[in-house]
Amino acid sequence: MESKKRAQLLIYQAISAGENVAFHGATNGLNSLLYVLGLSGNDTFQIFDSDDTKSGLYLPAISNPVRHSSDPSYRSIKKVFVAATSFFEPIRELLLNNVGLEDSAIIPLFPLEP
Repeated sequence: MESKKRAQLLIYQAISAGENVAFHGATNGLNSLLYVLGLSGNDTFQIFDSDDTKSGLYLPAISNPVRHSSDPSYRSIKKVFVAATSFFEPIRELLLNNVGLEDSAIIPLFPLEP
């Protein structure tokens, strides 16, 4: 299955099942994707970023504030979709080592290869 469609399907499945999910990387791509998927007003997920300047701010189309990756609430997340794929490996390491996620719960939102 094409990775974009796979990610979309996994997002819908996780949110529909009420899983505690997050997106890491407050990017324009994430903003656009969530808007196109009709999730811009959905508050059942959280957005995290390691950039201090984004904490407490909002993506233009999303009603959920961006939280810093050091926020204690990150530890309650069970599945993370990584939007900042340019930084996938450092984010993956952060999630494995600091947040305690399993590798299978870390999903690239966009293809890792061109």
